[in-house]
Amino acid sequence: MYDTNKYEDCSFDSALTHARNNGLTWLPWVGANYAKRKRRFLIVGESHYTNEKNESKRQIDIERISNYENFTRDVIFECQYNRDWNTPFFANLNRTLVTSDSINKENLWKEFAFYNFVQRLLTYNENLKERPSNEDFASGWRVFCDIIRVLKPTECLFIGVTAANYFNDAMATLGIEHTKVDYVGYFNRTRMKKASISINGLTTNILFIRHTSCYFSWPIWHDKVKSFFPDTISNLCQISEVKYIDQDNVESEPVQSLKFTERIPKHLAHKPIIACSMPEVAVPGSVDASSDAKFISVGRAQYNKDEASVKVFRHTGGRWSRQSEEVPIYRISYMMQVFLAAIIRIQAETPQLFQSDANEEIVAPYDIEFLRIQFNEHRKDIIKGLESVQDLLSQINLDKI
Repeated sequence: MYDTNKYEDCSFDSALTHARNNGLTWLPWVGANYAKRKRRFLIVGESHYTNEKNESKRQIDIERISNYENFTRDVIFECQYNRDWNTPFFANLNRTLVTSDSINKENLWKEFAFYNFVQRLLTYNENLKERPSNEDFASGWRVFCDIIRVLKPTECLFIGVTAANYFNDAMATLGIEHTKVDYVGYFNRTRMKKASISINGLTTNILFIRHTSCYFSWPIWHDKVKSFFPDTISNLCQISEVKYIDQDNVESEPVQSLKFTERIPKHLAHKPIIACSMPEVAVPGSVDASSDAKFISVGRAQYNKDEASVKVFRHTGGRWSRQSEEVPIYRISYMMQVFLAAIIRIQAETPQLFQSDANEEIVAPYDIEFLRIQFNEHRKDIIKGLESVQDLLSQINLDKI
C-alpha cells in the first residue's frame, strides 16, 4: 500500500503482543523518527467511528474494521500523506502542534506516535450517537499502560479530557505509580488537566486538552501545549517550517487557459461528479464577468465524503478560495422555494398576503423595494435561468428520485 519504512516505524509491533491480547484492537501509528528522539511524544485521540445508518451494513463495518489491526495507521496515512480526506480533528491537531495545517505533514507525522484510546468502533450518525462507556475507559487505561511499556514515551498529549476522570482509579487498580490528575486551568470552555505515570523507571508526563473536533480554539491550545512541552513543540515547529503548497490554496494554471474538465479542481476536499462553468466563465463580458466564482459542482461533500452537496468553486488571486459556498443537496430545493416565493411576493401589490409552503416571512418590509430593484437589474439573467429550470423540471420523473 505504501512504503512503511519511509513514514513509520513498525519495529515495535512484535513487542505489542501482550497489549493486543489485553484489548489493543488497532496498532498505533509510530512515526519513522519517533524512536530517535530523546523526548518521545505520544498523542492519544479518543475513538474511531462509523457513520453507517443501515444496521446490517453497520455490523459489517464493525466486524471488518475491528479485525483490521492497521486501521489507525491507514487513517493517518490517508489524512496526512495521501490527503484523501481530512477532518477538523486532524486539521486542528496539526494547528495545535505547529500553528498551521499547511505544512509538510510527511515530516511532522514522522516525529511522534498516535493511537485512539477507545479500542472499540463506535457509531455516530443521526440515529445513534454512541459515546464510550465506563468499561471502554477502564479498558483504555489498561491498554495505555501496555503501550507505555513498549513505546516508552516521555510526553503524552490526550485529545479530550474525559479519560482523565477515570485515571486515578485505573492507576490504583493496576498498581501503577502515578501522580494524581491535577486541574491546571480553564480555557476554551474546558478544564485542562495534567498527570504522570512511572513504569519500569520511566516517567511519562500527561496533558489533557479539549477535543479538537469542534468549538476548538487552536491558538489558545497551541500556547498551552507549548508551555507544557516546550522543547517538543519547538522541535515540531522547526521540522515543519519547510512548507509545501496547501492543496486548498494551490496555485493553478490560469483558469481560462485549460479545458473545462481540466480547469475544475479535483484535488480539493469536495469531489466534483457533475459540474459546469459559471456563466461568467463561459460567456466573457457578461454582467458579472469579473466574479471569482468559476464552477458549480454536484459531488461528494467536503465535510463528509459519504454525502452529496452543491458547491461553488471560487478562484482568487491565483488560488482556489476556502470561502467557496457548499450546500447539502436536500437544501437546494428549499433555497429555490424561498427564492421563487420572494419573486412572487415582490411582484404582488400586497406582499404580506402571499406565503408558500416554505413558510417564509418578510423580515425587513422596508427593504422590499431594494429587492425589486435588484431583481429588475438582473432580470434578463434571472428569466433565462428560470426558463431553463422550467424546462428541466418538465423532464424530471419525480417517481425515480
